[in-house]
Amino acid sequence: MVPGIQLGSGGAFDRGTDPSVTFDKNGNAYYTCLAFNLFPKSLGSAGAVFVSRSTDGGMTWGTPVAVFNGEAGPGRSVSRFEDHQFLTTNPANGHLYLTETMFTAAGKPVILFSRSTDGGQTWLSPVSISDRAGNVTFQDSFAASGKDPSTVYVTFGAFANHNLSNWNRIYIAKSADGGLTFSQPQLLTEITPLPDPLPNAPWRSDNNLWVAVDRSTNQIYVNYADYNAGDADVKVIRVHDDGGSFSVQRITRVNNDSTASDQFFPFVTVAPNGRVDVCYQDRSYAPGNALLFTTCGASTDAGVSFTNQQVTTTPFDASNNNFIGDYNWQVSTANTVIPIFVGDGVPGGGSLDEEVFIAIVTP
Repeated sequence: MVPGIQLGSGGAFDRGTDPSVTFDKNGNAYYTCLAFNLFPKSLGSAGAVFVSRSTDGGMTWGTPVAVFNGEAGPGRSVSRFEDHQFLTTNPANGHLYLTETMFTAAGKPVILFSRSTDGGQTWLSPVSISDRAGNVTFQDSFAASGKDPSTVYVTFGAFANHNLSNWNRIYIAKSADGGLTFSQPQLLTEITPLPDPLPNAPWRSDNNLWVAVDRSTNQIYVNYADYNAGDADVKVIRVHDDGGSFSVQRITRVNNDSTASDQFFPFVTVAPNGRVDVCYQDRSYAPGNALLFTTCGASTDAGVSFTNQQVTTTPFDASNNNFIGDYNWQVSTANTVIPIFVGDGVPGGGSLDEEVFIAIVTP
């Protein structure tokens, strides 16, 4: 357990969630998580987003640094809550980028960005990327560095609340000064959100928006799950940075099944050789659109087409699980893609105990 965050490990918070891990160019590991109390006990205990650093490959961890802080309201209420943070690294200069959604009691969430240039010791005051909107939830933000080390891209979703139908969109914003300021977000596409939960599933589902950049060509790829066809499909947007604006060059469906089954929890990465990898959870390999498998798709033509490969052959029966996480993760090398995903660890499924797995896949 990473120390200094939760009760029992030197911290003060009941819960820790939404972890992500990244490495800088020197091999240092960084871990972020959201920590909060189920019932805020006092002012300032509503929650915080922490970042911890390890210089020995994760064997030991330094003192966590709070980057974003929640705020308790009257009684046991919360007036500001931080959520859904993700941490990435600029491979050229080692800068750390952290994005999150700040929810407020006024119901006007906003996407925030911060960066560290000194290995996570200090952080830039949060920069607001999205405009506040009372009928829209901004969520699923993620940052990626461009070919130019001073360029940072942040994508996020805008999902309609009540009284605002047909307003579900993906946006992108750009910083040309390393994250100090950002352009006005630009619309990339409108999407159809997944039902929550999906059919034949008690667990929470999400559209999962991620961005990755080919740092040789500066080609941008954004992936997501879409319900436009009446089932969940995984799609990738190929985006070109035109300088002052962005152009969508194409949108490609990754999964190539001919069934009405669901594919979801996608993640996109770009290998050093330019291969685009998208791995996801897949319910097309068994009848009934219920059992979960993992599939990885690879594109060697800049996202024009994908070749899909079944990764797991033993199904994960998640019908007894009310929560299987909100996202998967992955890493690409020149010759492999390594997805990280959830299963129950019991052949045939049916267990309430979930485990985290990795696979080493050769596209």
